[in-house]
Amino acid sequence: MQIFIGIFRGKGYTCNRTHMLLTRKWIISAATALTLGALNSGYGATDSDPVLDLLLQKGMITEAEAAKVKSQLDARQTNAPPQFPKTKWEISDGIKNVQLFGDLRLRFEDRSAVDPAGGKINLDRLRFSFRAGLRGEAYDDFYYGFRLDTAANPRSPWVTFGSSASGTPYQGPFGKSTGGIDVGQLYLGWRPADWIDLTAGKMPQPLYTTSMVWDSDYQPEGLAEHFKYKVGDADLFANFGQFIYEDTNPTDTSPGYFGIGNLYPSQNGSSSSPVFLLAWQLGVKYQLTDDVSFKIAPALYNYTGHGADTSQSGSLIEPGFFRQVRWAGRGDRRQWSSGGGMERFSGGLQ
Repeated sequence: MQIFIGIFRGKGYTCNRTHMLLTRKWIISAATALTLGALNSGYGATDSDPVLDLLLQKGMITEAEAAKVKSQLDARQTNAPPQFPKTKWEISDGIKNVQLFGDLRLRFEDRSAVDPAGGKINLDRLRFSFRAGLRGEAYDDFYYGFRLDTAANPRSPWVTFGSSASGTPYQGPFGKSTGGIDVGQLYLGWRPADWIDLTAGKMPQPLYTTSMVWDSDYQPEGLAEHFKYKVGDADLFANFGQFIYEDTNPTDTSPGYFGIGNLYPSQNGSSSSPVFLLAWQLGVKYQLTDDVSFKIAPALYNYTGHGADTSQSGSLIEPGFFRQVRWAGRGDRRQWSSGGGMERFSGGLQ
């Protein structure tokens, strides 16, 4: 960039004090603009500005005017970020970051079933699903997550438009009987080192699995531990889980309470207990090439606790869940009763 400044004097040109003041103001404004233009073009600021030095040498501006222009330039060059109004949202100092996540989905379902005689049942419906949550990291190596879903079904967040006629309770057109707001995830985790990860709450599936074993919508509740260790190209890992499978309320009863022996064998003063699903999994991931890897992780599951037989009526006394009977039969249905209670079992050896 070249700058040409010329001062012409010729015959017939007259100058007075007003013209000189206007000219001086124009020169100062031009010097400021030119210097800012140089800065915006990538030239860094220095203690000595060539444009201001030239104008001072020519006597076109004074030292005071040059100092004023330089102070304006220094103010423009400050690295301090702009001051925005304080936000109304405040985040606790214990939270490092927050991520908003979720999804909104729509779909049309066309289902049908055909029996051997040719009879059919068809089901057409429009459905929607909405999930939204927050997750992130906190200080001291903690992390957290929270998500809301539109359905209480643990296997699906989908609900039906049009207030399904089979919904309970049915609320008529444009009702809300099939939709709701339910907690899909609520967990707190701790990752003190790269090789260990501990999680508690209602969490995303912590086990390595596929849809052949676990539906991806299942969010286990309880505790989970994850460990990993690298040996060459092999990543060894171990997953453990202690999940609450069924909570019983009350846990135990004295004889005669509630009169619902099938749910809680109160006639004999027995007790139920929460059912836990325990999981142990060991696995390895081996990197064959940059784009190909092999992974295998067998798992062992075990159920502990007594639980309650929720399929039985509360008016029955016994047999309780602790005295179920298995019958040997073929193609028939047999029943057994005691003390006014009754259970039925499908035929076949059980």
